[in-house]
Amino acid sequence: MNEFLTIKLSSNPSDSIPWLVWSSNLKDVIASGELVNRDHLDELASYSQQRMVIGLLPSSDVLLTHITIPSGASRQLNAMLPFLLEDELTQDIDRMHFTVLKKQGDQATIATIERERLAQWVDAFKEVGIELKKVLPDCLALPQLEGQVSALHCDDQWLFRQGEVKGAAVDDAWLELFLQSGWLAPDGDALRFEDVLNDNLELAESEPTSDEDALVQRLQAQSDSEEKKVPVKKEVRPQAMPSDVDESAISICSYSDLPVNHEQLPGLWTLAEKEMMMVTLSQGAITSKANLLSGSFKAQASWFKHWRVWQKVAIAACVLVVVLLIQKTIVVQQLEAQSQAYHAESERIFRSVFPDKKRIPTVSYLKRSMQDEENALSGASGDTVSVLGWMAKLPESLQAVKSVTIHSLQFDAARSEIRINAQSNDFQSFEQLRTELAKEFSVDQGQLNKNGDVVQGTYVIRSKA
Repeated sequence: MNEFLTIKLSSNPSDSIPWLVWSSNLKDVIASGELVNRDHLDELASYSQQRMVIGLLPSSDVLLTHITIPSGASRQLNAMLPFLLEDELTQDIDRMHFTVLKKQGDQATIATIERERLAQWVDAFKEVGIELKKVLPDCLALPQLEGQVSALHCDDQWLFRQGEVKGAAVDDAWLELFLQSGWLAPDGDALRFEDVLNDNLELAESEPTSDEDALVQRLQAQSDSEEKKVPVKKEVRPQAMPSDVDESAISICSYSDLPVNHEQLPGLWTLAEKEMMMVTLSQGAITSKANLLSGSFKAQASWFKHWRVWQKVAIAACVLVVVLLIQKTIVVQQLEAQSQAYHAESERIFRSVFPDKKRIPTVSYLKRSMQDEENALSGASGDTVSVLGWMAKLPESLQAVKSVTIHSLQFDAARSEIRINAQSNDFQSFEQLRTELAKEFSVDQGQLNKNGDVVQGTYVIRSKA
């Protein structure tokens, strides 16, 4: 597919939903817009036809965790994920959905989200006839920059992406504290954001009383707000930051306006060429390999989708093939039965012609014997008179006088003559038959004998000279 429909989802059903159709061939936007809320997803049904549909979840709904795979557990990693991440989650692991985003050696990056929340989005799209092919956190839809951190400001939050699967989302009020946590450091070298927050709360307790309550209340209120909004911890598991990491030298490329106080913030902030937010996210989502639709949420293969469309046609075709096979089988069986009948009849004729031959070794022997006999009778050898040639002329004469019955025919090859024994009811019939035979042969009529009402006699016929 060269066209993609990207939809930025929201945790709140009443929030607006921006969307965009991007063409990889044209490198341009085909269509874009914004839905009023989740109830208007059916308006995107026409745009989803023949296009890959990508959903971008709020990163605050997804926990990205870097783990070390126990020795020998690589093959059973998916089954072990709930137990490996049990200490990282504040919710029941049975309610969570886990996806391995990347696995290299004994290291893996895992995405965790509430199964019910993901299922609600998938079902909502299915109800309007749209199938999500890819779902990923919006932070992983940012451009992946070599040796840099990409950033984007969206909905009072900053989205960050570093490398292939490292990303985060942080509210504006927590931006400075978040960057001070060392998240900009390479994977595995950042302080935990919660630890930095706790350190600040402890520091607030030692400040003068006049500012203590205000600072603690502000931090605590923001912390409570964040906990209500984010059901799971969303930062990558970090370690203590080494002293030789200079986070101010790490480049942060922003695809939106720079923070007002960016010069005081950790990192070297630079401004990228500004584009529409959905253009940036759509291009990043298309190239990203991350996809939360794993396990029971895994999208059906395209061939299976086509199979469901053509299922009835395929079944009808299979039934037709079966019927044709049955018909061909019946025809073959009939032909085999007919062949066996012909074979039996040919053996019967062979035994009547050669009564002294009891055994027929092969079909070729039968054919050869019959052919030899035919050649002998037809005079094909050149040494004998063709009796078949004579016999071919007899039926016409015999048919002319039906009152005469032929009892036997005897061919004498040495004399080149045929002796016919016949009988009739009167002498006149014998005379009529002699006249008819004389048209084709030289005829000698023998003595006629009358026995009661039956007259018997013989004819000797020869070829006319």
